[in-house]
Amino acid sequence: MKVKLTFPVLALALAAIALVASPNVFAADIDFSCSSGQGTTTSGNICSSGAPVTTSPVTLLTWTEYGYTVTNTTTPASDWVYNPNQGDLPPGTTGLGGSGNDSLSVADGGDFLFSGVNIGSNNQNGQTDNLFYTITGSLGSVIQFTENGEICDTAEPCPLVGGQATYYFIGGNADTIDKLTISLTDDGRSPEYLDNIQVTPEPASVLLFGTGLLGLAFIAFRKVKASGLKLGM
Repeated sequence: MKVKLTFPVLALALAAIALVASPNVFAADIDFSCSSGQGTTTSGNICSSGAPVTTSPVTLLTWTEYGYTVTNTTTPASDWVYNPNQGDLPPGTTGLGGSGNDSLSVADGGDFLFSGVNIGSNNQNGQTDNLFYTITGSLGSVIQFTENGEICDTAEPCPLVGGQATYYFIGGNADTIDKLTISLTDDGRSPEYLDNIQVTPEPASVLLFGTGLLGLAFIAFRKVKASGLKLGM
């Protein structure tokens, strides 16, 4: 039995896929892995043929992964680096601190949801470090949510675990956004680490796409039926 890929059949198939997948389609974990992303520095690309071109931390300007672009919004830009030796698991990103906020923004040109991020630091050289974070989600010019918090303080310093920083998962928010900004601030004694930015396209957008295809398929089906043509199998 051979199915002819007429427009109604194709549209119905695409609509069914979109409707079934819409609750959690295309969830992305931006993990700064060269196997799935591509970054740029002041001197060029970070990755080549799916592997890092450097074994040392380098200034991170932008990073694109799964269609999302992470942009270094720190001044000076050199305070935020791509770190092939640090991450959860490596590689990851490092905010060197010592001169104010280390910030990154995330956008993909459409609406999405923020599910969470791993943020960490360590008790470097036996010193405790206060690490603050601010996570803001915006839709257009309107701020949808702002999350503030502190980890790694004097009472509970972040220890090193197997030579790696201790990471804490900061949960996301259900509001629809088109831009995410993450800012980290410490006391300047230890670097901050950030990895695994978890984002998902806004489900309603996929659902709208699927229902739109269903509508087009129905119209096309009626036109074909009215013309007396057979869809054929």
